[in-house]
Amino acid sequence: MKEIAASIEHGERPQLLLLKTWNQRRQIWEVQIITVSPSHRIENVSYATKDPATWTSTGQIVLSLEAAMRMGRELVRVASAATTMVKLHQQLLDLGVNPNQVIREEEAKKIKGMRIAYKFGAKPRPRTYEFTWREKIEILQEKLEELKEQRTSK
Repeated sequence: MKEIAASIEHGERPQLLLLKTWNQRRQIWEVQIITVSPSHRIENVSYATKDPATWTSTGQIVLSLEAAMRMGRELVRVASAATTMVKLHQQLLDLGVNPNQVIREEEAKKIKGMRIAYKFGAKPRPRTYEFTWREKIEILQEKLEELKEQRTSK
C-alpha cells in the first residue's frame, strides 16, 4: 500500500483555512486552523486498510484568541529570525566564509569551555552543544563585523 502526504518541503502547497468560531459549550471565541492538501505524493505503507488514493490529508488546530495571538507573534519572530539568518549566511558566503563552519568552531569552543568547568565535578561532560537561533545570529554578526574590520584595516 502507499501513503499520501503533502508538505512544503517537497514543493507541495497545502491549503490553509482560518476560522473564528464561537464555542457554545465553553462560551468563548476560538480560532480554528484547518489544513487540506490539494495535491499528494505517494509513499509505501503497510498499515492501510483502504485505497490511499481516496485519502485526503487534513489537519486541525483549535486555539483560544489569546493563544492564536501568541502564535501569530511567535510566527513573526521565527520568520524574522530565519530571514536575518539567511541574510547573514549570504553576506558571509559573499566574503568567502562558510557560516556553518563558523558555528561549528564556536560550538567546539563552547564545549571545550564546558568540559573545563565540569572537570572537577561529578557531572557528565557534554559532547555536543546546540546554539539557539539568537546565539547563532549573534555569532554570525560578530564574525561579519570582524571580517569587515579586517578589510577596512588593510
